[in-house]
Amino acid sequence: MHEMDRSNAQALEIKGGKAFKLQPLAEEQLDTMYTALARTAATFESGSAGEKTFRDEALRAINDFHDDNVSDTMDKFTLLMTAKGGRQVPSATVFSADAVITQKSDGGVEITSSESRHHSLNDWNDPDWKSRRRYGHLLKGH
Repeated sequence: MHEMDRSNAQALEIKGGKAFKLQPLAEEQLDTMYTALARTAATFESGSAGEKTFRDEALRAINDFHDDNVSDTMDKFTLLMTAKGGRQVPSATVFSADAVITQKSDGGVEITSSESRHHSLNDWNDPDWKSRRRYGHLLKGH
């Protein structure tokens, strides 16, 4: 899933910081993900502890890609911003599909969009937090 996510991400430099424009996963990508999870689940002995653990983790991973607050949807994209020094946390802004990102020569960026929602990822330091599981692979090392 993370590999599909990386293939849908475009790295940007915004005011000296790293950002990622994330396109939503295409229907075909989601189908591939669900098929792979179903095939893997079928390899476990029915009713076993391993099957239960795998199914729980698979549902959790699927849920990470379907969060109403900070996720890609079919008609939007997410701009994920890395933390800037100190104790700051990453943030995500969800924009409508009509959004245009214009990189300026001074390192700034101009974004025009008919809709946007900003989310500070305040619980980023909790390794079990949904947004960290969802976006951590992109921000690793930033």
